[in-house]
Amino acid sequence: MIRHIALILFFLMGFFHFPLKAHIEKDCSTKNGFLSQLPLKIGDAAPNISVQEWIKGGPFSGLEKGEVYVVSFGAVTCGPCRFMPPVLSNLAEKYKGRIEILSIYGPNRFPNDVRNYFAPKIDQVSYYLAVDTKERSTSKKWYNGGIPITFLVNRQGKIAWIGLGNTVAKNLDGHIHALLEGSFDSYHVHEQELEKAQNVSRLRKLASEHFERKEYDSALVYMDSLIGESPNEISAKVFKYYKLLEIDSEKAYAYGHEMVDTHHWDYDQVYPLPRMSNLILLERIDNGRSDMELAFSFIRKVREMARTKEDLSGVYHFESLNSLLKGEEEVGIVLHNKAVASTVKSYTKKRFIKEYEKIRTKVLAQKE
Repeated sequence: MIRHIALILFFLMGFFHFPLKAHIEKDCSTKNGFLSQLPLKIGDAAPNISVQEWIKGGPFSGLEKGEVYVVSFGAVTCGPCRFMPPVLSNLAEKYKGRIEILSIYGPNRFPNDVRNYFAPKIDQVSYYLAVDTKERSTSKKWYNGGIPITFLVNRQGKIAWIGLGNTVAKNLDGHIHALLEGSFDSYHVHEQELEKAQNVSRLRKLASEHFERKEYDSALVYMDSLIGESPNEISAKVFKYYKLLEIDSEKAYAYGHEMVDTHHWDYDQVYPLPRMSNLILLERIDNGRSDMELAFSFIRKVREMARTKEDLSGVYHFESLNSLLKGEEEVGIVLHNKAVASTVKSYTKKRFIKEYEKIRTKVLAQKE
């Protein structure tokens, strides 16, 4: 059980989501080790852009002074990145003729993954969309850490703002408007947001340290303070849920129900729920007990927020595993095939197949 949680926490807090926003200026970049490693800082000249392929728009003549640009980087293997396209399309429509938006995806190990991923929704993309070169020549000039990462480039061709994580989408509109109106104070904005980011990082570290020392009461205080910093963001609440699950599953499940009922859910915040549901199901298989009603509550929330088949792939995967658990193997294989068909991501297909076969083998072994 703890091994499952550790793997998911690593996935959630490491690659899958960065709750902090990267806001960098020359005299404060050393305040955060990760931020100081980025190759660009506020006020730096925006590097040139060269790509392997333009999937939408293009060819692009290059960044020109006198224009305002949004430059966003992502990957098909990045969970939060899938929430950026509708945000970028909305901004492209709202500021049509006033800004240019470029979204550059890393070259995946499966050559057609990026093109296949966008194929069903390419008509909804109203901005430049490209795949970086195999050597990642553009990405390396702009960033070297987590994604999605977004940059604002001002009319002087300088970096005006850097935002890390899909949650920066909530700030982009206001920042673009201020930049166009000439009222955007890069350094003031970044000082404010960096201070908040540092406090979030400090609270997360303290919560983890106290938890490791089994000082659970104080750890929970820090976790609640962390949630208080960004009450409308889901990552801190999921962090608390997984930590509770390691020490008291009943309290974790009660908190999970509270989270489902009281959190202000947005489309870009349901991404952890299918895996959380799977973890509950695994607990049921391993120990014969768990709160399956909570798992179904998570799944219902994903269904409620889903916009694409890709969004539902994790739902079908959970339902296929649950069918195996109930002994309904024929239903399970239908749902499994539906889950695999609903995602264009090669690595996700492989994960679904591997987990399905693993659970199927375990369930069959228990019947013997």
